[in-house]
Amino acid sequence: MLVLWREKIKIIEKNEARFNSKLNAGASNEEIRALNLKFNMKHNYPLPKEYLEILKVINGIDYNGFVLYGADSELLLDKPNQEIQGVIDSNVVWYEFVDPEKKYIFLGDDSISFYVYERATEKYWIIDRPSTDPIEEYQTVDELFNEMLTTALL
Repeated sequence: MLVLWREKIKIIEKNEARFNSKLNAGASNEEIRALNLKFNMKHNYPLPKEYLEILKVINGIDYNGFVLYGADSELLLDKPNQEIQGVIDSNVVWYEFVDPEKKYIFLGDDSISFYVYERATEKYWIIDRPSTDPIEEYQTVDELFNEMLTTALL
């Protein structure tokens, strides 16, 4: 399957370059291993493998109010180009205030939505931020991330 979100990342990179800003590089294999181990230790559940594959390409992004969480800063070997909202710390917050049953793994957000992985069904969702009602279901994280970037580029 052609990964359309990669084309959108190229557009965002060009937009950011106009302001002398660079997107984050991908996380290293070592950083990914440390992230997954620490997330699993903290939350008793591993991160989805396909989400970790995206982080190998771009370790978090915050563009036009749309955020994909990345590896938490204490796990990074090098300083990122953009500040990263860490997936471990973000899930600590959202589990406390939004999802105490830990039904979801929170992968990103915007002002009105969360981008999540539902553990029980192994599906990806956009859910409403205030109510956590499901809005749209996706089979893969690639589809979810592509939708997020499509909206961010509007």
